[in-house]
Amino acid sequence: MRETNEPASLARSLANVGYINTVLGRYVEAFFFLKDALAKRREIGDRTEIVRSLIDIGIVEQVQGRYEEALKYDMEGLRMAREIDSKINLLALSVNLSNIHEDQGQYDAALAFLSDAEKQARALNDTKQIATCLMYAGGVRRALGDLEGSGKNLDEALRLMRQIKNTPLEAETLAKEADLFLARGQTDRAAASARQAVGLARKSGDPRLQLLARLRLGEATGAVRDLEGVLKEARTTGLQPIAASTHLALARTHLSAARLEEAASEAGQAAEMATRMNLKDVLFQARCVAGKSLMRKGPAAEAADRFQGAGEALREMLQGISGETRTRLLGRPDILAFRSEADGALRAGGRGQDADRLKDLLKP
Repeated sequence: MRETNEPASLARSLANVGYINTVLGRYVEAFFFLKDALAKRREIGDRTEIVRSLIDIGIVEQVQGRYEEALKYDMEGLRMAREIDSKINLLALSVNLSNIHEDQGQYDAALAFLSDAEKQARALNDTKQIATCLMYAGGVRRALGDLEGSGKNLDEALRLMRQIKNTPLEAETLAKEADLFLARGQTDRAAASARQAVGLARKSGDPRLQLLARLRLGEATGAVRDLEGVLKEARTTGLQPIAASTHLALARTHLSAARLEEAASEAGQAAEMATRMNLKDVLFQARCVAGKSLMRKGPAAEAADRFQGAGEALREMLQGISGETRTRLLGRPDILAFRSEADGALRAGGRGQDADRLKDLLKP
């Protein structure tokens, strides 16, 4: 491959090998091939191809939880795509930037990028991209507590994906649908959607999609061994955001079964990873689980510390959010539960001022 004398052909070959490694879950190998392709394309000076390489590398960095690096590549790509008016690449970058903001709990920004992307997709009459935008919007709305809006987005996304027979996107949408059913407390329906997602993800051959679908199935069924298998594979392949979410799912599962030490341990590991990657919502939820487990097994002072930490993570999530979006987020069931649990833990620990500050934070 490297013996070719045609620089553009060599760059294209390097990019193709990088893409194949990405699909196979070989992210380290993918990164080096894609970096070589980018270097060649910079030498050639074709800005359209440079933007494509920046997008590809940004995705590889993002799925590994290297968000600062991903943002660097995506923002360079966004500036260049605007300069050359590359609409399809602007759309892809808007979706990728939305994914990063969603992962980091910045839901208003995520929806803003998706709104722009959907407008571009509809202007291009690109069914695949319209469905993709609706799928991700459904996930963000679920995280915000807008379960009705999430359901509408995901239903329409599934309809379009089945229409165009896109197996990977259908698998990812079903995984998000399972997450929505879990938020509604419909575990049987969540498990059914997750099982469909697992089957389609295996058919697609995408390791990331398979782990995501298996994570949702493990959450729905409470299968500790299955979740531990997901965790091991996520760590092996470098999918750190999925690993953090799996630690959180294990913590919840252990807490539901009153395995308090295990719950606190898994929550602690989820919080540690979330802090490192700035996953604000995962951090908030992990600290809540830790607080609940410590309330039941002690010591009470440590429980208060965990709830205080959860409040700090929530404060960061709420920055810049106002109006209906803020009201929906504060109305999320786990945040409503946190309001009373944290208040009780803090006051029991003699930290009335912290409880009052938290009460002010949680005002709609």
